Amino acid sequence: MLQKKESKKKLINGYVSNSKMVSKVRRKRITCFKAIKKTRLRSLIAYNQRNAAKFHDVRYYLSQQIDTRNQEYKLNLKRNLAVTHKKIITEIIENYKEYAKNYTNKAWLILNGIHKRNVVAALKNEAPPTHSDLMGLVSSLPMLLIAYKQVRKNKGAMTLAFHLSKDRKRNLSRYQISFLNKTFGMPDGMSVKLLNVTSDLIKSGRYPWGASRRIWLDKPGSKIKGTRPITIPPFMDRVVQTAIKMVLEAIYEPWFEKTNRSFGFRSNKGCHDAIFALTTPITKSSRFALEGDFSKAYDSVNKKLLLQFLGKRIKDSKFLNMMEARLKYQFFDTRTESYVNENFLGIPQGGTDSPYLFNIYLSEFDDYVINMTNEVCNKLNTKIKLWDSSKEARPLRKKIETKRNWLKKYSISANPTRDELENRYNKVKEIRLLRHEVLKLNSSDLGHQRLKLFYTRYADDWILLTNGPRLLLEKIKQKISKWAKSNLEMTLSQDKTLITDLLNEPAHFLGYEIKGNRYKKIEKIKMMVGRTTKTAKDMLKKVSGQLIHAYPDRQRLLSRFCMKGYCDKRGFPRELPFLTNFDAHTIISRYNSVIRGIFDYYAQFTRYGFYLNRWFYILKYSCLKTLAHKFKISVRKVLNQFKVNTIFGRTIGCKVNIKINGSTYTKNWNLLTYKEIIHNCSINSSHYMVVKDAFWTNEQGHQYRYPYKIGQSPSIKNYDFIEKINWVNVRTQAGLELPCSICGAMGSTEMHHIKHIRKESLTHLATPWKKQMYLRNRKQIPLCFKCHRMVHNVESNYSNDELISLVPVKKLYDNRIINIESQIKTGKFYGSKSLEQKGWTQT
Repeated sequence: MLQKKESKKKLINGYVSNSKMVSKVRRKRITCFKAIKKTRLRSLIAYNQRNAAKFHDVRYYLSQQIDTRNQEYKLNLKRNLAVTHKKIITEIIENYKEYAKNYTNKAWLILNGIHKRNVVAALKNEAPPTHSDLMGLVSSLPMLLIAYKQVRKNKGAMTLAFHLSKDRKRNLSRYQISFLNKTFGMPDGMSVKLLNVTSDLIKSGRYPWGASRRIWLDKPGSKIKGTRPITIPPFMDRVVQTAIKMVLEAIYEPWFEKTNRSFGFRSNKGCHDAIFALTTPITKSSRFALEGDFSKAYDSVNKKLLLQFLGKRIKDSKFLNMMEARLKYQFFDTRTESYVNENFLGIPQGGTDSPYLFNIYLSEFDDYVINMTNEVCNKLNTKIKLWDSSKEARPLRKKIETKRNWLKKYSISANPTRDELENRYNKVKEIRLLRHEVLKLNSSDLGHQRLKLFYTRYADDWILLTNGPRLLLEKIKQKISKWAKSNLEMTLSQDKTLITDLLNEPAHFLGYEIKGNRYKKIEKIKMMVGRTTKTAKDMLKKVSGQLIHAYPDRQRLLSRFCMKGYCDKRGFPRELPFLTNFDAHTIISRYNSVIRGIFDYYAQFTRYGFYLNRWFYILKYSCLKTLAHKFKISVRKVLNQFKVNTIFGRTIGCKVNIKINGSTYTKNWNLLTYKEIIHNCSINSSHYMVVKDAFWTNEQGHQYRYPYKIGQSPSIKNYDFIEKINWVNVRTQAGLELPCSICGAMGSTEMHHIKHIRKESLTHLATPWKKQMYLRNRKQIPLCFKCHRMVHNVESNYSNDELISLVPVKKLYDNRIINIESQIKTGKFYGSKSLEQKGWTQT
């Protein structure tokens, strides 16, 4: 037996090559095995358990597991912490509701007017209008309030920047230095007073830009090992940058919508818009793709050129000076532990307005590529034949034939009169003019193919599809690289800028594989029978020029699945050992969230759903193996012990029973099946319909108005922008002007911010205000100056019982102060859900 196994290994590895010893059939099997072995995908990233644990939010699921067990404690705590509603707070809420109904700030009207001017100019193909007096918009209090609301939601909102260097501080006044010292620890301590001070500094042109902190993060998903620089600006700088971005969106968004080719880091746009654009009938019959990428894109932006591009549309010298000061940023490099001043090149990759400024910088590149490809197509598509078979030429050819037949029948006497000769001359002239019109038409005969070039960009990644030859793309690549080097001082990455044949190899773009179809489609021929069209039963024809389709990027997904621990290098599922400490329902919910994320990104924009079957299989059996590793049983026993029959087929699940005040509640956690997740994606297709309608509306020369998403700040492109932005503005302002939530002191309050409240268990929280914030799902709370300082003293010394006793253990002043935005919100009241709404049933 051992000799047979060794001989098989030698045959497979190719050591035995003698034709006498190996038959033809076995040689064919060996060659097939070698071919499969070469084409089989393997992960490019090795698995490391420490790195894999970073990608799984272990703290969050651990806190949710503890709170699921302690539901009774949670409900009783809600009752204990409940307080009576104060009349003062009720009156304040009612006043804010009435105020919001009749409130319209001039800033929103001006911003909407700027957007409308650009929309009208874009629709009429006019020159872009110029704008001035923009500093009043950026410095307005409503604009800064909305910017604060947007920035405080970010995950890194509590991340601190760095102190400004001594050389920069020498050029600042005492007032500016004190402002930097007050705002260094933001967002904690935010108040309306600080926003008013910020507004005054911006108006006077004396806003002090702080120093950023540059950190270096690993690139886990890339083939090449390296780090990515992320620059973290101060919180108040991020607020001002967001206000600047809102003004720039009103100016530039109509023109981005008109070109409809740039989709990265724009409001109401994303990766799916770019993928949908590549898979439309516009790209039909494309054969080759040019995948482009700029090397060190953000770091190679020329700031002088960027200011010149902004100066074409903006004629406000104060605004341009502010942008120049903003671009001359200073950061502290944590690797070299030294300050760096950026003067000529680079946009900080970490600012809230950096991606949009990068889009404005590359808008010149978009215009050049679109105009250049249109010129190439117009030149190469002018070669036509006289007697073509296009629909436009058919009526002209019929006229020519009728006039020729008239000439044949037209008889002239031996001595023709002048009228007869003029009549014949006019007919001949008409025939010649009609022939010239036919020559101007585009050809559609079988020997000529109409050239098409389609360009799409997302941030610094772009792709160009064509049905022309490879040589054409090579020449276009040379033109683009020369133009980008001379006009933008940017270079194309030679490793990532590739020309691929879509029939043999896929192009990789935004986590998708862009492929062409090698097989021609066969359709029935339609024939005219009388005045109706009917399909012929026996007559078929081949239809060339199939659509371009998008599929999940297999190599990328396999590498990331292996990096996160779901499978090995070959794609074979494996368990996650660091999840075995959790309960079964926590493990199932974790895998369900991953399955939903994969299918939400790929399912609606992939050609066929079964291309996701492999990745569902890996996640499913990884979950089974994790449960088997936890209970120390086999996968088959897990399938038998946890089996559940649902409408969508057989799966695994578990029940959890809890007792609350003598009554028992149960809830089921079931692992999603393939049919169920596909069914859910097909039902929730609103995002796909918005992407589809937006692309075709903009492609036809109109401006699409996007629906408003609940929970997000309104964009200038949304329906009823002014009405919704007013409500959001009033709710944000109300949260900053309410009394203290602990003692009820009226007057100026500050916002106390905390980090990752949902990653801590409710039972581990020691202070009453944190428990209230946890129950209300809030990360900020209004406090007066005294209570705010007292809270910070307690949080820095949790172990000291004396400091904890200083904070009043009494209940909060009024619970509505914490969740004030849901009180002023129009329509449905958004409060905490009951157990029945969360899926628990009483038994």
